Amino acid sequence: MAKKRKDNLRYKELDKKYQDFLKTLDEPIFLEDAIPFSIKPYKNKNLLEKMYLEYRLSAAEIALELSCAKSTIINYLKKFEIPTREPSKPVSKSRGSRYGEKIRGRKYIAHKREQEVIQKMLKLREQGFSYRQIAEILNTMNVPTKRRRGKWQGRVVCEILKRVTEKLEDK
Repeated sequence: MAKKRKDNLRYKELDKKYQDFLKTLDEPIFLEDAIPFSIKPYKNKNLLEKMYLEYRLSAAEIALELSCAKSTIINYLKKFEIPTREPSKPVSKSRGSRYGEKIRGRKYIAHKREQEVIQKMLKLREQGFSYRQIAEILNTMNVPTKRRRGKWQGRVVCEILKRVTEKLEDK
């Protein structure tokens, strides 16, 4: 008896979450397109398009939200011919962003302090310092590395400056 009550409460909670999600959509979903929560919402093409393409949720996130398997979401994305993104590795904060960048939400944005350090590196390089000398200067100034451990190496300074100069040349 207690388990039935728990299941009913969980169902009502999930139903409320789904109704709240529908309210957040920019365009209302019309009744002929809408499928009640109790009848498998992942079968609604408009809802899947909105969640996957506009809100850029992953298949796993959609599956979690709609209480079904990730493979079910992927199958219905294919069935409705919704273009899928390539599966990617999870973005981790320590290895996902490069020096000069940070992750906010799902986007890479410039890290102001690290950008200032990169500008100092560029100025030193223009003055004729080698990569190893720049690394030694950064170490004496106690400038932290990306992971805030270890010391600056000439190879790392070289890689950062090559990446930055390539970006500048592309623009």
